[in-house]
Amino acid sequence: MAIAALLVATQLNTAHLLENRFHPDEALYATFARTIASGPGRGLLLSHMLVDKPPLAFYLDAASVAVFGSSEFALRLPTLLASLVGVALVYAIGRRVFGRTAGLAAAWAMTLSPFAIQFSITVFVDPLLTTWVLLAILLLVRQRPGWAALALALAWATKQTALLFFPLAILLGVVRLPAPAQTRAALNFFLRAALPALAGVILVTALVVAWDQRRGAPIGTYQQGYGDNIATRLAQPGELGPRADAIAGMLRQFTGNDWVSAALLAGLAALLLFDLGQRSQRAWADWLLAAYVLLYLGGYWIVSLNLFDRYFLPLVPLLALLVGRLADRAGAALAGLSQRLEFRLAPRARRAWAWALLAAPLVLLAAIVPAVAAANYSFSPIGGDHGAYDGIDDAARFIRTLPRNSVLYDRWLTWEFDYYLFDRPVEMFYFRDVEVLARNVAMRGRRRPCYLVVPWWVQDTSLRPDLASAGYNLSLVHQSLRRDGAVSIALYRLDPAK
Repeated sequence: MAIAALLVATQLNTAHLLENRFHPDEALYATFARTIASGPGRGLLLSHMLVDKPPLAFYLDAASVAVFGSSEFALRLPTLLASLVGVALVYAIGRRVFGRTAGLAAAWAMTLSPFAIQFSITVFVDPLLTTWVLLAILLLVRQRPGWAALALALAWATKQTALLFFPLAILLGVVRLPAPAQTRAALNFFLRAALPALAGVILVTALVVAWDQRRGAPIGTYQQGYGDNIATRLAQPGELGPRADAIAGMLRQFTGNDWVSAALLAGLAALLLFDLGQRSQRAWADWLLAAYVLLYLGGYWIVSLNLFDRYFLPLVPLLALLVGRLADRAGAALAGLSQRLEFRLAPRARRAWAWALLAAPLVLLAAIVPAVAAANYSFSPIGGDHGAYDGIDDAARFIRTLPRNSVLYDRWLTWEFDYYLFDRPVEMFYFRDVEVLARNVAMRGRRRPCYLVVPWWVQDTSLRPDLASAGYNLSLVHQSLRRDGAVSIALYRLDPAK
């Protein structure tokens, strides 16, 4: 069954691997990888580029580019593989902490989660971060703190938010100490896990700082990451409602079905209430996972942090583990109930009960599968791009046919063209407003062909008056289309007014 979950995950995650173009942040990370793969002459160290995350993921992507070329497939391959490994790790953790049945159910919950499916086909660093964290958790619950420290260091070398998961990973290792665990043994294990992990963080930090200095970074990686992502205030009262709605909207994509989500929440609440009367390792693990998820969500709700959906991806395997545990307990409870009813029910009633037990998981699958299919066919509102940047590759192909001395003016697609026009077939000029555009065209337009790229969400009518005042008209030369047939990107030639 575990192998079947992996095979299904492979099918679901690869079926539409190349359907979407890159989200702007994906395009930025893809550009980093292509720059690294191009070698010292182009930027092995990403010299003089602004980078806000430690570079491990970018170098892994660059290795894939070096082997398979600079295609979208090559850049998504490391994330895809990390996501599949994540399914196996969820199974292994669930089996170790809760038992084989719970591990299998957790692996299937991870496999069928629309949230996990969508991020497995992106170039975001969060799937890789999630896999390193899961590997560390597995090593810690197997009482391997030294190797777990290496996995945690790799997580820290992938993204700074790895630090948020260190306490959870180490405490799960403490919970899994052989019973009866004494306070002294627990403290000893905690130190044997925490101190090497801290040493790994210090070493990686020193390497990243040295890397920044060697490449002549205008702003250090950690300084840039802090400026981009760290909030300095709590959310205002008027922001709490919209933030709660946004978080709830993302969490519902764990199953993609409101009824299933509500049933799982009710079941998890019942499981935690049941655990209050227990003193087992599994009960402690239940509460630890649930408490961490709630604290993580509460932190993002109360603190004015960015609510990007990818920030919540590491919660998916934790929720999958809780679902696995719930499925195991529910199955055990139903089995016990069946044994008690076996001698009390008439034969016909026993047959009806057996059919009901068989139908229950089928009904659950019938509710989940449509959401899984929607995620698989890119109708889910999370993950990477879902059509906004359709046609960017077609526009790039057309731009490559323009005269080599052309100037391409762009304000909205800079990161995308950094990847799709990586070798810069024409000179590109970013303008911050229409006035700057008009002045620059007036300066260059008489000597060189000038073109303007306009995405679908911008009205070209807002640009025409300023360009006309500068003595130029817009002449449409190419249109790229979205998958629904609508225009996604228009390219105009800037012609001198007669």
